[in-house]
Amino acid sequence: MKKLRELFGSVTAVQQGLIVAGVFIVGFILLGVISIRVWEVTNSSAFCADVCHDVHPEEPAARQDSYHANVQCVECHMGRVSTLRKIVLKASHARHLPETLLQQYERPTEAETLIPPDQSCERCHWPPSFHGDSLREIQHYQQDRDNTLIRTFLALRTGSGGARIETVGEGIHWHIANQVEFIAEGEHMEDVRWVRATFPDGRTVEYDDVANPLTEEEIAAADPDAMDCVDCHNQVGHPFHSPDTLLDLAMQTERLFLSDKLLLPTRSVLKFPLCGNHCAFTRSPFASRWFPSPSALRIRISPLNGWFG
Repeated sequence: MKKLRELFGSVTAVQQGLIVAGVFIVGFILLGVISIRVWEVTNSSAFCADVCHDVHPEEPAARQDSYHANVQCVECHMGRVSTLRKIVLKASHARHLPETLLQQYERPTEAETLIPPDQSCERCHWPPSFHGDSLREIQHYQQDRDNTLIRTFLALRTGSGGARIETVGEGIHWHIANQVEFIAEGEHMEDVRWVRATFPDGRTVEYDDVANPLTEEEIAAADPDAMDCVDCHNQVGHPFHSPDTLLDLAMQTERLFLSDKLLLPTRSVLKFPLCGNHCAFTRSPFASRWFPSPSALRIRISPLNGWFG
């Protein structure tokens, strides 16, 4: 302290001001660098998966098996919005901290809100863009002794939502050029009882559930949902394959192993360890011979390795 007093005592007031200003500027720069680094780390997928969202470890594993594996979590869940908007969104999620720290959350965990597609999906995928027809092959093995392979070919007429077309659109994406609203019921909104399409010229067409139609009063009192990307592409970021699909993938790639030996028993036998009591059949003596316990089966399907132990 004595040396500091001597140093400051031998300089003029202007010099003292410059020193204080320099220290302030250096400190401000260091604080800015630290803040930027903290912001980048907290926006990384590793931080999202391992620190805040380890309450559902199955989600990061599913993301690695999706077409968006190289897309950062925040690009979809916070959207491509301004930094100030992201700061507000992050601050609003602080209300979940007590539940997470005290493990008082319900399972399965579900998101109460989602970022609108125009702030996330549509920042990468241009809605009016035109897509030509594509052909997709689906391979499915039957549950007989020979695991009979059935190939299904689908012609996907994706079409357009408006670009290059001056009409109401065409193909699967025709609804992008036309507002589609619906009223759905149930926990997962799977019971759709009313749909209305509004065309560019103002015409509207309504569709009712013939078996259980809504009354005019119920329609007027309801708040219809507008159809968007995630109503169809609802597993694009975190796909969870059914036991049937997992078995098809495993049998296609010949990556089914039991005690480190390749095996291809009947599909009905293979399905039991995956779905257990949820399967629509009983465990047979043949299944018991192949699988003394469900843990005997190890499926090695990259990138699904690790989903089943």
